[in-house]
Amino acid sequence: AASTAISLASLGNASPLSLVPVFEKDETSPVGLVRDDARKLQPRGLTRVTRHPLILPVVPWGVANGLLAGGGRDIILFWGIALYAVCGCYAQDVRARESSAVGTVFGRGDLDEFYSATSFVPGLALADGRQDWATAVSELPPLAFLLGALVAGSLVEHALADFLLSS
Repeated sequence: AASTAISLASLGNASPLSLVPVFEKDETSPVGLVRDDARKLQPRGLTRVTRHPLILPVVPWGVANGLLAGGGRDIILFWGIALYAVCGCYAQDVRARESSAVGTVFGRGDLDEFYSATSFVPGLALADGRQDWATAVSELPPLAFLLGALVAGSLVEHALADFLLSS
């Protein structure tokens, strides 16, 4: 449930690797907001933990479901999904560094500072001091985590467990 909660919460977390736009208040705008995608280059919230907060939670989900499902084929399936998530995130990093053509298009070199300040491995930028724990925790969206955990725990994981146990 935690993996699904993190993935769902990340949908509202802007990142240069996502299509989620960033808005800030602007009293001169008719809607009171203006889009500023340059702010996506600043680590915030879940991107302080990992630059891939939507896809990397699939890894513990896949490993846990593979172990809980019990059989060889299930392990191959779920661990294969976990491996696919890691490879996909790595490929996205390579493509972004080479062409800057991921998510919202930035100029060459625009992602360098973001990549230096964040980590592929969840928590590494926090552990080695590139990111601050207090700031990261203060920016995490507790309501999104709670709703994600409720949805995951009550719907997604329950349906998956029923399916696996009935086969």
